[in-house]
Amino acid sequence: MSKGKISSLFQKKAVEDGLVRPAFRLIHRAVVWLLRKLFKLVLKIYGLIHKLFLLAGRIPDHFIRKAARYRQMRKIPVQNNKVLFLTFQGKYTCNAKYIAEELARRNKDIEMVWDLKSAHLDSEYPLSMRFVRHQTQDFYRELASARVIIENTNIVEQLDVPKKAEQILIQTWHGSLGIKKLDAPVVMDRHWENVCREVEKKCDYVLTNSPWEEDVFHQAYWKQNVEMLRLGHSRNDVFYYDRKKQKQIRNRVCQSLGIDPGYKLFLIAPTHREGINDKKMDLSEIQNVLKALHERFGGKWIILIRLHNRLVKKAKQWYRDTERIRNVTDYPDMQELMVAADAGMTDYSSWIFDYMESRKPGFIVEFDLADFENDRGFYYPIESTPFPIAPTMAELPERIREFDEEKYIRETDAFLKEKGCVDDGHSAERIVDRILELVEKG
Repeated sequence: MSKGKISSLFQKKAVEDGLVRPAFRLIHRAVVWLLRKLFKLVLKIYGLIHKLFLLAGRIPDHFIRKAARYRQMRKIPVQNNKVLFLTFQGKYTCNAKYIAEELARRNKDIEMVWDLKSAHLDSEYPLSMRFVRHQTQDFYRELASARVIIENTNIVEQLDVPKKAEQILIQTWHGSLGIKKLDAPVVMDRHWENVCREVEKKCDYVLTNSPWEEDVFHQAYWKQNVEMLRLGHSRNDVFYYDRKKQKQIRNRVCQSLGIDPGYKLFLIAPTHREGINDKKMDLSEIQNVLKALHERFGGKWIILIRLHNRLVKKAKQWYRDTERIRNVTDYPDMQELMVAADAGMTDYSSWIFDYMESRKPGFIVEFDLADFENDRGFYYPIESTPFPIAPTMAELPERIREFDEEKYIRETDAFLKEKGCVDDGHSAERIVDRILELVEKG
């Protein structure tokens, strides 16, 4: 018999024998209950006070480190031939990668430093490249001494560090002609208001590939003190490589993923969504999608599933590699995946608007369309894009079967022309020309 039951029996016996009145028993229970609640409350208050003391101890340390870093960075001289590259992925990828490779190809006396978020690099890179770990002491030294800083989102603007007048910050962004609205105009809380102020103070140039993009960028972050450079996106040069070079990229992707190059690849990459990042994408219709791809385009197909960079760990849990599905969320370079893919699908992610430059089949599935329009919103109607649209994954196979290649290419060409896209395979060359010009002026 448990201790609680024994105690209850003794109390019941005491009441029956007249030793304890029922009212006293109720008072006893109420007092015990109250004491337990008070004890828990005291523990919570103690825990809160303990956390406040720890926080109070960190605040002076934070400001001391901030002041010391500010002073140190001001003292470090700028090296006129140094270029520092940063990407939000913390990997060797995006526009910065293709700018770096063009700089290396020209063999100029430029010192290139790449900011990494991980301890190891998982890509090929120019032998002249140096690497530094993000937000280490060495990183801040490199940041303070770089003549040119190249990023693909507002990274330096959120670091709360100074930028010298002689330093040049070039924003290359990570999307082009995208349909979904950028963060700042949608969220615009205190954090984004601070970011926008820092953008105006620190950013010198923004790379664009069209007048349409320039209008969007002006609305979002870069309103007055920033010059737009309509030179194209270097990452999209890959879609204009010759067939031999594109085949080399495709073979490298297949080898890395353990895929027979004889298979065809269908890339699925949904957009990042604020607040519902833990939502797993339903792949129950994949077999029907694979069947439709075979019927329309021939060959055997494998699905490449890629989630947002923030979901690398969850993607590994959700999507185990199988015979017909590969999780490529952690693959460093999205452009290489696009070169390797024979067709692709997203909901509203901007990568599909890079991919259209390949003229390979692209599809849209309208996941939670009404909610997305209310929460984020679009810059133009989704129906105005060249992509065949399926309301659900269940209807995607039918869109694949009825795909009209001639109509798709014709509408893609018209879309890019209407937006004023200048990407032509030579963007990296134009960008590097401008960088060298800016460096030589210094």
